[in-house]
Order: sequence, then C-alpha cells, then structure tokens
Amino acid sequence: MLLLRPSTDSLQLISQEICDLDVIVDYIDRDTTTFVPEGATPVFTNITTATTTTITAAPGAGKVRNIKSINIRNVATTWATVTLLVDVSAVDYELIKAVLMPNDTLEYVDGQGFKPLVLTTPINIYKRLGEDFGIDDTGSISAKTPNGLSCILSKAARYNFLAHIYHTSAAATNGARFAFDVVGTVTAPTLVSTIDTVTASVTASAHSAGTQTAQNTQITAQTAGSLTPAVVLSIISGTVMTTINNSSFAIQGQPEVTAGAGLVVKNGSWFHIWEATT
Repeated sequence: MLLLRPSTDSLQLISQEICDLDVIVDYIDRDTTTFVPEGATPVFTNITTATTTTITAAPGAGKVRNIKSINIRNVATTWATVTLLVDVSAVDYELIKAVLMPNDTLEYVDGQGFKPLVLTTPINIYKRLGEDFGIDDTGSISAKTPNGLSCILSKAARYNFLAHIYHTSAAATNGARFAFDVVGTVTAPTLVSTIDTVTASVTASAHSAGTQTAQNTQITAQTAGSLTPAVVLSIISGTVMTTINNSSFAIQGQPEVTAGAGLVVKNGSWFHIWEATT
C-alpha cells in the first residue's frame, strides 16, 4: 500500500535523460475522519526532459491519498533511467529506480507492488567465423572485422558478451591485438577485458591481459605472438550499453606489424552477445 498524507506528501519522478515518458497515476482519496472513499482519479503526465516532475500532488487537508496504480512507459526509441520517490515536506525518499528500454513499462499496482513489463524479447545472438580470416594491415583497427564476427543489435539496451578468438601470427615477434566496436551511441558502463595466450606451452605459457573502456582501441598491445602453426586462444568479455536501436557490434583484430598473413583469425572463432535484463 502506498499512502500520501495530507499537505506534506507528494509523488515525484526523476528522469535522468532527455526522454519521452507517459505516466498515469490512479488514486483514491479518503476522509481522515470518516474514511469514506471518493471516486478514483487519474493523473496523466508526459515527461520529455531530464528533470524532477511531481506526478501526484499532496492531498488536501483532512484527506489521505491511496495510490492504486502507477504506469510509467518509455515511448521513446532510446533508454531512460527513472527514479520514483515520495517527497515529504521537501525531503525525498526513494521508492524504486529502473532503466526502461524502448516500449518498456514500470508498473505499480496496489497490493502487488512494482514490476517491469518488458514487451520485447531479450536479444541473444551467437556468431561463428566460418573460415580463416587473414589481417595484414596495421592501420586503424576499426576496419579490421573478421567476416562473421559482427551482428546488429536491434534495440538500445545493456549487453554482455563473451568471445573466443582462435588465432596465429606470421612471426614470433608479431603480436595479436583485438578490440570491439559498437556502431551507434555507446555510454557507461562499458568495460571490456581480455586474456590472450602469447606463446603456448604445457608448463611455461605466456599470456597478456588488459581492460579497455573505449571502442576501436586495442585491449592489449602485444609485441610477441604465436608462430604458425601454433593456434592460441584470446578470451574477450565485457559489458556495453547502446542508446539507439539498430546499432551494430563487432570483434576487431590486427597484427602488430605488417607481414604476410600477419594475424590469422581461425575458422571456429565465435562470440555470444546477450541483453542484460537485470
């Protein structure tokens, strides 16, 4: 049950970004002496800016306001962060905070509490490289995406991903370097890490490891590699957040130096990217 006391308590919504939110609040006022209920009253609000909005005012003297339902729907094409709170004489008490993807709704029902209504199926994509892919160019890594290691992310959301990249180098002095790319607006939190085998050995293998928050940027800058035919594994994982629909995601790679087939990403390399729904 969510009650607002006379004159002091109001219901407010904080929108952290430019947005397009449709908000509907239904409530019933009761007399504090007789407890006789009045008719149900809906309040309709549309919010389009990053601001704090009073979505239900405090009841008048001698009344207590019983909030029966709250619906907050994101009708924009980008995600929105919302915080619902009770303002008690200018002191704020937070009820719930949520990130709403496009077409998502946060709902409160008296006697049931809060629940999200996710209207779209969470994205869950697997991609696999179908043939060896050689990369010789040491220029901008943004143009070095092995065929098959990319996909379209149809909606703005938070994503987690895991990639296993099998690869060889043309020389033991030629390092392998990997990165990620999201075509579209990317925002925090974005964090991508890797652990990569430089030289394989049963008892004395060498590895590189690193973390990166920027796309189109080497996660680690290796200066040594696994001489062909030794195939080694780079494990890359991370979390990215897009703010527009139909962005794209890709794994990128390049050799440290230009050499014949300086870096070969092997057939069977794969990634899995999925929408983080909690």
